[in-house]
Amino acid sequence: MAAKKQAIFLDAVVLESCNLKCSYCRDGLIYKKEEVEQTVARVKKAIEIGAIADYDIFKISGYGEVTLLDNLGEISDLAKDKRLLVISNGTRLPQGSLEKILAHPDPALCISLDGHTEEMNSYRELSQSQIDAVVKTLKDVQGKGIPIEINSVITGKNIGQFPQFLEFLLTQLPRVMVFPFPVRPFPFMHSEDYSVSPAQLSAFEKKVIGGYEKYGQVLPPRAYLMREVEFIKHGSRSFVCTVPSFVIGINGNMDVLGCPCGSPEKLGNLNNTPLVDISGKLLSSKKGRWKECKNCFNHYEVISMYVDGKITGEEISRVPSISKPAILEHLRQIKGEYKHG
Repeated sequence: MAAKKQAIFLDAVVLESCNLKCSYCRDGLIYKKEEVEQTVARVKKAIEIGAIADYDIFKISGYGEVTLLDNLGEISDLAKDKRLLVISNGTRLPQGSLEKILAHPDPALCISLDGHTEEMNSYRELSQSQIDAVVKTLKDVQGKGIPIEINSVITGKNIGQFPQFLEFLLTQLPRVMVFPFPVRPFPFMHSEDYSVSPAQLSAFEKKVIGGYEKYGQVLPPRAYLMREVEFIKHGSRSFVCTVPSFVIGINGNMDVLGCPCGSPEKLGNLNNTPLVDISGKLLSSKKGRWKECKNCFNHYEVISMYVDGKITGEEISRVPSISKPAILEHLRQIKGEYKHG
């Protein structure tokens, strides 16, 4: 039998519609009802990658909001032998979606939230009542022992209040981990609108990284935060990305991607490319190697740093979505293959 690609995540786009219109979103998407019927077919096709790849986590997010799907339970059932990581803005979870997610044998949540106040979430256009409802839902989920991560986009409007957000999390959601990362400058946007000033970044470095002993319980490893500050200061990355070594990306057209974070390279299409032809390209895909990589920094960075030897096994074991011993062991093996490959 031919060797299989070893990965942690299958990162699949199943929906490209949303109930919000965040101003820094890559596409400024809105809800398109007709897409719902396509999602089960997309998921069934996406998981065919299992013939040529071993992975632990089926991550569903799309470029929109998967809790819009009436058939989310059916999608969950299709991936019941994997950990199901659902990326969501959280606003619709109480409306039946959460029950469907928690019915999965091994669920995890990653919530997009830029803070605990309306001002911090102004680019998401969330009201305080919506934010409070999301927090209440997460407290309920936390009580069930479900892994929770929060993705927070850092801008000039929320970075100054980030220490207060961490204080809030320590008292209200002490078992989550929040990943701050900057806005990615897609061509359609005026990225300067979201920029962080040198003074703001310096204060973040002093209060958040300097206060790591106080806030570290709800933060990723210190090295991740230090790298983020470096990235924002210079406006681009000068360090290796290992995301292709542990993530398989599939877009809404069923293209298998060199990287799910914006790579233009397509390794094949699940609708018309033989899996054997995709397999060899997947096996050789280990590093970010595209011009688009230079302005990319997101939550995957923490695992990329582990694979590259910049974060320890003890540190990475705290990350909620991958904290299962079997997943951590698989990641350790992938790291070994990366180092010797």
